[in-house]
Amino acid sequence: MKFYKRMSGLVLASFLALNLGNLAYGDFVKLYEDIDTTQISKGAEHKTITRFYDHGWLKINVLDIDLKNKSTELKLITPNPSIKDRLPLTVLSEISDDNIIGAINGDFFDTNTAESIGPMINNGDIISSAKNDPRFSVFTLDEDNNPSIDYWITDEMVV
Repeated sequence: MKFYKRMSGLVLASFLALNLGNLAYGDFVKLYEDIDTTQISKGAEHKTITRFYDHGWLKINVLDIDLKNKSTELKLITPNPSIKDRLPLTVLSEISDDNIIGAINGDFFDTNTAESIGPMINNGDIISSAKNDPRFSVFTLDEDNNPSIDYWITDEMVV
């Protein structure tokens, strides 16, 4: 009886030791990948990445921007006259005065109040403040056009 208990313990320990990595993070196994790249302007390209994993298909759209290229820039577009106006990104792009070659919805909003959850700052002017929700990160560009993704948690209120 002791032998069977010891043997079953060894078998269980061996199984866990060999498979713990797979159980710990449950990574998808990539079986196929295709990347289609289209140059949309000088300093900007669109990539469509199609991947097949063991759990199904995934299609990823990437807008690759060269921030050092003088002919490209990232800008915040918002609906006028109020940021609470719910407009599709395609409409925002069409009514903008800028020559927009690509647009990405980069914010989350409260579906009940239409308030932005993340901060919006344009040319140093605060358009909306953060909700201090640690689940959401913030994409920023500094004055030298260096990108950053981080979490903003503030303890003070700006009036």
